[in-house]
Amino acid sequence: MKKYIFLLVATIILGFVVGNKARADCPLGWDEATIIQPYIGDCRIKIVYCYKCGVTGADPSNIKITFYGWDNPESPDCIGEIPFEIVWEAVRQSFFNKCQIPDCNTGNTLRVVVEYPICAKIINLG
Repeated sequence: MKKYIFLLVATIILGFVVGNKARADCPLGWDEATIIQPYIGDCRIKIVYCYKCGVTGADPSNIKITFYGWDNPESPDCIGEIPFEIVWEAVRQSFFNKCQIPDCNTGNTLRVVVEYPICAKIINLG
């Protein structure tokens, strides 16, 4: 009997663990995009963000940066912190290509809300 209870508890816990790993970072109805941005020399920045195009009420378009970091941290060119201006410019260009923004002459305006992490984990491989 104890074996069956143990197996039942283990199965329930395993189900929760698998369910947590399967969850996406993007809100429901949003799309995810990945950018590999060239930086200095052989160094590249990997950026993952969520976005939503179209009319969604007060905020017709949103961006949520879920990850940015070195794509190839083993490269000697990948040193120091990643300038967020480069990350934001790459996301902005990619987003505007994916979600066509109306021309300014049409009178339609667009509000862009940006979320990004303010902390990072830096690993020194040297």
